[in-house]
Amino acid sequence: MAAPAAKRTEVEARSQDGAVAVDLDVQEPALPPARDTFFSRLLDAFPSAQSLERLSYRLNAVALVGWTFVLITGSIWAEYAWGRAWNWDPKEVVTLVVWLIYAAYCHVRLTTGWDKKTFAYFSLAGFAALMFNYYGVNIFINSLHSYSGI
Repeated sequence: MAAPAAKRTEVEARSQDGAVAVDLDVQEPALPPARDTFFSRLLDAFPSAQSLERLSYRLNAVALVGWTFVLITGSIWAEYAWGRAWNWDPKEVVTLVVWLIYAAYCHVRLTTGWDKKTFAYFSLAGFAALMFNYYGVNIFINSLHSYSGI
């Protein structure tokens, strides 16, 4: 593979009245070509960051709708099983926190111009809360929904 050509930069400076002009012709060294490594080929196989961010937003919007369904049907079931819709059980509280994280993510994503990296962290926080709801509450916290007593 041939080395890339050197880049030429022209710099021009003038005084305020335009009478003096300096023209510098500086030759910058050429950058060596990027190596084709396993990781570069792996990263090239992924979609662009912009398309991944759009996909993330769409999946989080679907998750918000699904989690809303979980909250509503869980309350209906709790009313039928225990005689009241909300018991402030740890599972119910963490479910509400997860719903609030996803609702805040979707709301902020639609209304503000935050950096895309901030939304990625927001999305990761929602996923971490969701995993804690499934595993942490069920295994480690004693509640009506847990298996910690087994």
